Order: sequence, then C-alpha cells, then structure tokens
Amino acid sequence: MSALSGAQPRSTEAKPDAPNILVVDDSSAARARVSDLLQKQGYSVSAVSSGEEAFSECFEQAYDLIVSDVTMGALSGVQLCRLLRNDPCTKDLPILLLTARDDPMSRFWGRHAGADSYIAKDRIQEELIDTVKRLLQGASGRVTTAPELSVPPSSPMTRLSEVLEENLFHAVLASEARSLQEHASSRKELSRAILRLAGELTCASYIVVRLDGRPAPSYALLSRAPFIREPEHVSALGIPSEMTRAVDVIDSAEATIQDSAVAIGEAFSFPIVSGLEELGEIRFFGGLKRVSSSECQIGSLLAAEVASIAKNVLLVEETRRLADTCSLTGLANRRYVSERLDQELQRAERYGTPVSIALCDADHFKRVNDEYGHNIGDEVLRKLAETIEETIRTVDYAGRWGGEEFLVVLPETASTGARIFAERLRANVERHVRVHEGPPRVTVSIGISSWQSEDTIERMVERADICLYRAKGRGRNRVEL
Repeated sequence: MSALSGAQPRSTEAKPDAPNILVVDDSSAARARVSDLLQKQGYSVSAVSSGEEAFSECFEQAYDLIVSDVTMGALSGVQLCRLLRNDPCTKDLPILLLTARDDPMSRFWGRHAGADSYIAKDRIQEELIDTVKRLLQGASGRVTTAPELSVPPSSPMTRLSEVLEENLFHAVLASEARSLQEHASSRKELSRAILRLAGELTCASYIVVRLDGRPAPSYALLSRAPFIREPEHVSALGIPSEMTRAVDVIDSAEATIQDSAVAIGEAFSFPIVSGLEELGEIRFFGGLKRVSSSECQIGSLLAAEVASIAKNVLLVEETRRLADTCSLTGLANRRYVSERLDQELQRAERYGTPVSIALCDADHFKRVNDEYGHNIGDEVLRKLAETIEETIRTVDYAGRWGGEEFLVVLPETASTGARIFAERLRANVERHVRVHEGPPRVTVSIGISSWQSEDTIERMVERADICLYRAKGRGRNRVEL
C-alpha cells in the first residue's frame, strides 16, 4: 500500500483471501472504530483520512468494498462516490456511506450519488457488519484496475472537475431534450425536433428517428451525406423499402446518380423505451466517419429523455385516431381518409408519383339487412373491414366511406397495380368473408380511379363511383377501372 498520510496498516490477522475493505474518514477515532469492527470479523482493512487519498488508493490496490464518511474535507464522501462511479475501473465497486445525520436529504443525496447503502454513525455498532456482509455477497467480485490505468489519469480534484463538467453537460442535454415537449403536437414535428438536436450534438452522416404508431411507424431522416430516395438506399438505413416516399427527409445533401451506393458505415441504435414498451428508436450512421463513444452516449441519453414525450405524443395521436375511426368497423372514418388522400394528392403533384383509389361496395347489402337482420349486416361490415386490412399494404389507407362503402387509398400505385390489388381484394372477400347464420356468400364490387394532373379528391372519387356502378350494372362481384 502507498505511504499515505494518516493511513492505517492492514490487519495481520486477516486471511490471505479475506475481502479487502478500504475505510475513509477524516476522524482518527472513527477510522479506528470502524476498522476494529471489520478486523474482528476477519476482513483485510486499510484506512485513509481523506477522499483524495481514497481515490488514489483505489487505483493502486484492489478493493472489495469502500466504507466512507460523508462529510470530510476538500473531497466529500458523496463526491468520492460520484468519482468512483464515473470511472470505468471502479464503477462497480460497492460503496457504503456513513454519516452523522440520518435525515431524508442525506439519504436521498447518498443514494443518488451512487452509494450501495447508507448507515448513520450512531447505528454503526448494530448495522455495520450485517450491511458489509450483504454488500459483499451481492458484489460481482474484487474490483481491479487495468494495467494501463494503475494510477489515476488525473488528480482527484481535476477528475472531480471533469465529472462535474460531464454531469452538467448531461443536465443541459436533458433540459434541451425535455424542451422538445414544445414540438410534441405530432410524430412528424417531434421527429424533426429530435433530429435537429441530435444533429447539433453529433457528426453522424445519417440520423434516423423511428416512432411507432398507427397505421404504420413514421420515419424521419437527417442526412449530411448524399441521399437517394430509392428503396436500396432507404433499406440500408433500416427503413422498410415500402416507406421510400413516406420518409420525412430534412437537410439532405446534394446527390447524384453516382451516389446511389454511398457508404452507410457504422450503425448504432438507441431504443426509445417507456416502461417496458418500445416506442421507436434513434439510429446513428457514421458514413465515412467513426461514431465516437461520446456520440453514442449522447444518443442513449437523448433516447431516454425523449421517451416520456414520445409516449405523450403517441397517446394524443391514438386519441385522435379513435376520433377518426369508425366505431363499428375499426377502420378510419370518411373525414380521416379524405385528409390522407389529400396529402397523397399533394405528394403526387410535388413528385409526379402515381396514386390510385379503390371504392368498394358490398353487393346486395340491403337484402342482407332485410333477410338476416341488422346485427348480421353489421357483422358482415366488420368482416369486410378485417379482410380489407389484411389485404392492404402498410403504406395504404383504408376507411369506411359511408354505409356499406369502403375507400382504399393506394400511394405509389398506378392503374395497373390498382387493378391487381382490387382483384386480390375481391377474391379475398369472396373466399374468406363468412358470417355465422348470415348469407352463404358475400361479394364486393370495386371501382378504381388513378390520379391525373391537377385532380381533386372530388374528381377522383366521382370517377371511382362511376366505375363502381358500372361494375354493379355488369353483374357485381367485379372490378372496373
């Protein structure tokens, strides 16, 4: 052991394999009292008189447990605890704090400094040995330092300053993350706010935010490197290829066709978790750069801090979804489907991408209600809704348009693809929709229309409606385009 001021030698009575305990107290009488109690139990005990000495000693010897006074000179027991917890060599070292006061604030401060247990000095005689045994039994083993870190990397006070600076940074980051609550009106706004903050703090070439929700997860991307809006590039960033056009891209760098195989580089994922529920994730992609450990720590902290905000956003969104949902079928109502179709038409106008709609109507539905009753009619509608949901893709939108009519919005789909979808839906309904004590056969007629330049919702639906009635006039259970 180092020749430290005020240090006491180890007990010569301890067995060679006895647990090694360091006692820290600026009172010689207190050190002697605690050391004597521990030595009588056969422990190997060393003692120092200050937090600074204890910090240095932990890098020169291997210890199984630290027993430290809370109130000392320049470096208190709480500060010593924080130092040891923030160093990778000593972060798992069990620490027992002793204090002259047993008040709520002292217990709270000691616990949040990272101490494993806490004893008031007037209870040492009764509680010390049992507490030490419990902590040693729960410890993973003697904490040793790596050879290259056999001495502290800096003085205790310098290291304390570094730890305080790091904790201050974390506190500011947490405050900034919590301020994102102001941008929590929607998944899109929150994702963009997270990306802006993550982009300010890291140099990752690509940052992706995924937030789960209905009808599908949302994806937002901050790109500092070339980005091509193609399925291959989108998939390389962990985004499903069917979301190629739906992903929200901000700050995208200029890209050319030669950039279609850009390097994604290192990838790190930081789940956004509330309780036991995963709400999404933040992903960093290094590109041609390395993602540093400090950037990974930032990603982890940011994901943890935004979890409660994301939870609130998703709850609000779910409340809105319920307000936008047909209570009978569980599909979206007419207003919500109209809003989504309007968004797709705006996207089609901006990018020139196709979009189609399929207007479906249950054949002879009035006869079903008249012959089997409205309860059976409602069950037919529910079964139809289930079949539609099972048939559409994750990027499609389906809703009850009114009565026995359903509207399906098909983004990124031209007329040929829309006909294929509609035929598949028609066949699925005929094959699978069965209701106990209901009609032996349920079918649908479907009218399709595809976006044309400067189309409005009304024009598209009117053309689909004309096709629908043409399908009914030609025998029902068919698709017309």
